[in-house]
Amino acid sequence: ALQNKAARKARVVLLDNIEILFDVSLKQDPLRLLQGLSRNTTLVAAWSGEIRAEGQGLGTESPTPDDSSLITKQATAVLDALELLDGDRLDPYRSRYAKYILDIAVKKGHGQVVNRSELIQDVLGVEYLAPERFRLEPEWAVVVLAALVYAGEVILSIPGKKFDATSLAQLAGTGIDDLVQFKHIERLKVLRQLSTIDLMPRQQLSDFQNRLASLKSCFALTEQDLEASPVCPHCNFRPSVESNAEPKVLSADSDDSTLNAQRSTLVNAAVVLDQLEDELDRMIEDWTATLLSNLEDPTTRGNLDLLKPEPRKLVDDFIKNRTLPDKLDQDFILSLQEVLSGLIKVSVKIADLRNALLSGGSPTTPAEMRKRFDEYLEELVRGKEPGKVRIVLE
Repeated sequence: ALQNKAARKARVVLLDNIEILFDVSLKQDPLRLLQGLSRNTTLVAAWSGEIRAEGQGLGTESPTPDDSSLITKQATAVLDALELLDGDRLDPYRSRYAKYILDIAVKKGHGQVVNRSELIQDVLGVEYLAPERFRLEPEWAVVVLAALVYAGEVILSIPGKKFDATSLAQLAGTGIDDLVQFKHIERLKVLRQLSTIDLMPRQQLSDFQNRLASLKSCFALTEQDLEASPVCPHCNFRPSVESNAEPKVLSADSDDSTLNAQRSTLVNAAVVLDQLEDELDRMIEDWTATLLSNLEDPTTRGNLDLLKPEPRKLVDDFIKNRTLPDKLDQDFILSLQEVLSGLIKVSVKIADLRNALLSGGSPTTPAEMRKRFDEYLEELVRGKEPGKVRIVLE
């Protein structure tokens, strides 16, 4: 009775064992019956099948899937109950459950992860998403998370795997028991979306992601293990330190003949994460400044007039507010791409620039160094309209 009262208060009713409704002797249309009940309350019905990717939405497979139309209706009913549909199109932005999750992620800030414990809470031995507000069980929360992954809003991490919008097939092939025990969700969407604009220094983001991925972790380690020993009993990994390779130029009298050797130093992983977080914030600031500078350049200002009213307003608001919008939807990105499409990106790798400046030997005079740089620059922009060239150091 207490659970029923809580469910009515949350206006979400969860039903299980609904296969009995399909007994032909009852002479009922189960889908229509559930739809009728859902008119006055949010109704989520469990179906004893598997969730899988199917087209642009999610499909369910019953133990005896003789009727494919019934399967599609059941999938639609689940998504509709979770407010994830706009007509027949998957649209998580309409869902109060998806908005709740995104709000938490946005408050965490760029580059921060949202741990499972921040979304799923235990109430008297039963887990729920937002128990005071929604009381949504983890299995249904995972469906909402899958919709956000599909939309490119979040990356879903489970032990040993990460799922983003490019790995939906792998997500669909993962068991629900594994998905329910997800580790965290993360948002790197801002830079990923901006990196689709040709002008942006994509290599910076790639290098950042590689450094983040290089940090070691042990998914089997528990708090109880740490209380017993500082060394992981599963893989002998010491979580408090992390091996970090740093470039070192050796002296001429060094026994090692390699000038650019790598040395490994033990550093606290938490320190590295803090450094990466600061670097991510700087990247976002720098990329934002780059966009604003080029949008206000006379070379591109004329392209603004070519935008339709709604996209034009998105770009104008960005220029006025001097900050990226909280929600970087595809319309905003496409508008930036269109306005900046006349610019010519010329990528410069540090190694190539170094070789050009050292060509002819070193040390050298300031005048000779300037001459080498000018010749290198002239070669880069040859055949291009200088006013439209934007040099990006990769």
